[in-house]
Amino acid sequence: VENRLGDKIVSGVEATLVAVAADPAHPLRMRYDEAVERFVQNLRENPATIARAEQIKLELLDHPGVAEFSREVWGDVKSRLAQYAERLATETEAEPDQLERWLAGLGEKVLADPALADKVNGWVVELVTYSVEQAREEVAALIATTVAAWDADATSRKIELQIGRDLQFIRINGTLVGGLVGLLLYVVGQSLS
Repeated sequence: VENRLGDKIVSGVEATLVAVAADPAHPLRMRYDEAVERFVQNLRENPATIARAEQIKLELLDHPGVAEFSREVWGDVKSRLAQYAERLATETEAEPDQLERWLAGLGEKVLADPALADKVNGWVVELVTYSVEQAREEVAALIATTVAAWDADATSRKIELQIGRDLQFIRINGTLVGGLVGLLLYVVGQSLS
């Protein structure tokens, strides 16, 4: 009896879904569209719905499974980008593949729509902020080991090359100001004695 009842329920749901898919004016489809529009409107205007959606988002982002999934996705993206870069290095003027066409199209759409560009910028800021918060210790360790591995002489030469003229002005100004302060102290000391 349970199997027959289960089969009837499943076949009834399947028949309904087929009917909804076949008929754009199906009443169930219309009710679904209205419910989605109400939900979107509430997400835009209802403070309680906005707060609840934000709470769900934060709870989802804090879940360890999401962090693990993000690490796996990031690892996969990095390996695919490395493979892609290797392929580009060995090929000359290859036709753009699906990824290139998709990224180029996305970039064009973002550049053409300032509102979309603002949204994408917000998402990127949120993603970077979240990633930095999650990987704070790893980032600090990476920076510490990178700086510790620097050669002091080579680093100071690179800084001088990059800052160059400005650094010379700072040195000259420091020398002149230091000399003037020393002279002033000497004159004050001589006039008091």
